[in-house]
Amino acid sequence: MSVTVSICIPAYNNPEEVRRLFDSVEAQTFTDCEIILSDDSSTDGIRDLVTEKLKTPFFAERLQYLRNDPAMGPILNWNAALRPASGKYVKIMFSDDWFSDPSSLARFVQLLEEHPEADLAFSGSRQVVLHPETAGALTHLEQEKESWDRAASDEFLRELGGDWRRVFTGNEIGAPSAVLFRRKEPPFLFDEKSGFASDVYLYLDILKANPVYVCTKEPLICIGIHENQYTETFSEKDERIYADYRQLYFKHSLWESELCRSWFLNELLVPYHKSPEEAQACHIPAEEYRRARRLAIKKTIEAFLKYRLSRLLPRGKESGT
Repeated sequence: MSVTVSICIPAYNNPEEVRRLFDSVEAQTFTDCEIILSDDSSTDGIRDLVTEKLKTPFFAERLQYLRNDPAMGPILNWNAALRPASGKYVKIMFSDDWFSDPSSLARFVQLLEEHPEADLAFSGSRQVVLHPETAGALTHLEQEKESWDRAASDEFLRELGGDWRRVFTGNEIGAPSAVLFRRKEPPFLFDEKSGFASDVYLYLDILKANPVYVCTKEPLICIGIHENQYTETFSEKDERIYADYRQLYFKHSLWESELCRSWFLNELLVPYHKSPEEAQACHIPAEEYRRARRLAIKKTIEAFLKYRLSRLLPRGKESGT
């Protein structure tokens, strides 16, 4: 029997977080769903939890458990959870995330049911630092708070409506747990060559096929922020980040978009100190690259001098007071 939603959960050595997610799934008012859990763990904690849950009617009717042996690694495990999906809609839920409200799944379904022209729906999210005592060690922490809500800006939504490639220059759609999309054949999967920007790869694939989307700014999902997240395996100026975006840039010929081309130049080529030859290989003239480099150096010097001046002058003097 077909179901409306496939909830696809990749997991790795985090049974307590999976339990929290299971609890939030069971609390949903919308229950026409299947649950597919792909377990990449080296321990038996998640397997034991699944055994416990399968004794209950709710999970016995819905849960499909897949144990990977040997372990696949992050991207392949994510796809292992997606491939068996049979629902009309696919709901990715990373195992450290959870539904923020019992009506969350119903709201996601409503978005696509009311907008049959769209294949992608996304929501706002509540970012929750799971271990505040270690938050200082996080490389990609957006705010110094224990929790905050985030949602796509009106400007981003307006620009995305005009050009699906806009998500390349700044992902305001959010984490994969904040999206729902229509199941297609062949299915939408994470690009197995991707890394840091794997979510952007997925969104561009979906939006290239159909650029129509629907969204709500309601925080329907809680995103668990912690030191074991996949993105935390990348340092701030990790060369793998550059390589990942470069590959995506070429996958979709994004130099054909002035916005994407300019962003790639100023946010990646210049900060990563790439050569003029690399710029030319990326369809950016060497002289344009040199101008961008000179401007970046000038801004760095100005910022440094302003900082030094602020340290030397008495408080208030730097503003002329």
